[in-house]
Amino acid sequence: MLVICIQFRAGAYCATPWGSNVNEGVPEWPPAPWRLLRAIISVWKYKAPELKHQEVWPILEKLAGSYPHYHLPDSSISHTRHYMPTKGKPDLVMDTDLVMNTFVVTGSRPVYVVWNGITLQQEEELILKTILKKMTYFGRAESWCSVEVGTESPEPNCVPLGNLNPHTRKLVPVLVPLPRIKFTDVTRAESACDLTTLCVTTRDLHDKNHIDPPGARWVQYIMPKNCFEPNMTNRARTSQPSGVTVVRYAVVGDVRPPIQDTLKIGDRIRTACMSRYGRKNHGRNAPMFSGKDDDGRILKNHQHAFYLPTYETQDREIDHITVIAPGGFNTAELEALFSLKQLRKYNDIVVNLLFQGCGTTDIFSDITILKKSSRWISSTPLILTRHTKYKGSGPNKRIVDTITDQIKNEIKNNYGETYKVTDVITRDSSRMNNTRLRSDDFFRWRRHGSVGDGRTLNIQLEFANPVRGPITIGYASHFGLGMFVPLEE
Repeated sequence: MLVICIQFRAGAYCATPWGSNVNEGVPEWPPAPWRLLRAIISVWKYKAPELKHQEVWPILEKLAGSYPHYHLPDSSISHTRHYMPTKGKPDLVMDTDLVMNTFVVTGSRPVYVVWNGITLQQEEELILKTILKKMTYFGRAESWCSVEVGTESPEPNCVPLGNLNPHTRKLVPVLVPLPRIKFTDVTRAESACDLTTLCVTTRDLHDKNHIDPPGARWVQYIMPKNCFEPNMTNRARTSQPSGVTVVRYAVVGDVRPPIQDTLKIGDRIRTACMSRYGRKNHGRNAPMFSGKDDDGRILKNHQHAFYLPTYETQDREIDHITVIAPGGFNTAELEALFSLKQLRKYNDIVVNLLFQGCGTTDIFSDITILKKSSRWISSTPLILTRHTKYKGSGPNKRIVDTITDQIKNEIKNNYGETYKVTDVITRDSSRMNNTRLRSDDFFRWRRHGSVGDGRTLNIQLEFANPVRGPITIGYASHFGLGMFVPLEE
């Protein structure tokens, strides 16, 4: 038995199946034997040219002589989008084309390729190890990898179809070399040369009007259904839910909500969480989501959920949503959160969510709103819950509930004595956190109740010592208003 173990060092396998365009968004999975043999030849020719043909060809003939089995790790599909500059019209104005880079996320788990009927001699195994050691990427250039000859493999979970029943499995075509492939270049068959069908380029195929590469065939493999959909709910049941205080989502799709709709999105995710929890638990209330007890009284300890939409990669749209509950989520609440994939509302855009992980604030300490700093500035406008007013009369008349008083008192009540505010600065800049928006541009009304003081403030806070976020105070602080980020950001 021969085992080749492929470890993707960046945690992703980037490759497009033969005959597909990269913008179709279809990843190759499992890695095709045809691609693996081509990669071995490429590494041999460019990085180990001292190896002779008569030493390498017998190894390639054995690899092409049978179809391998695979042990594929738990994985998922993701993609990035970027624009490539292209030369435009005769005025030499540069144009851009959108390119999708779809890839399979494998994490730290390797892929095992197993040939059961192959036994290499000692010299052949040393030659193959020499070649594989020099292989630095497999697939597209960003698929960094380390490849080695293994001694054993887990049970295969992706095998040729053969006589197996595909009813409970997923069928996928895989490009493999013909079992008795001849090592001559069929596009130049009139002369026997060192090139092989495995080395043919797409340009050669186009010139010869070939669609599939000569010397190769498509073989149906079977692998488990829903292999790209990890079962997060089951994992939550086996973990300790009492330790989970943070659940994190990325906002994906072509259309994302603008950042001035922070309050709207925070309110919508609260409604979605309450709805999903109610459907799964016979209509019961979840105080952690609603912020109210079973009698409808508002919870005052601020241990229930904060729904915080953020703009972290740019300054126009909401790109992440973080749900934080200082009191911790239980199993039923986590199930509702894990099932959340979209936010819908009549006559409004659909917000698509991608679950990114859960844990504690320490695990997500690299997120902007959860970092540690002694200087914080407003990311969304702060609206005080009470009006500034005068008290007393004559010489005893004084201002109470000032901006500074309210902020210091609320931080002390919500976060404790360790969060000691030394200075409160009302920023003169009308722009929020280096965006193009003024504080008044943010939507700031909920479905009922007052809007507090009504003024929208842009504030800078200074603490006696560095403190950990999130820092959210004022009206609608549980929905993203009054949210602060470290000044360094």
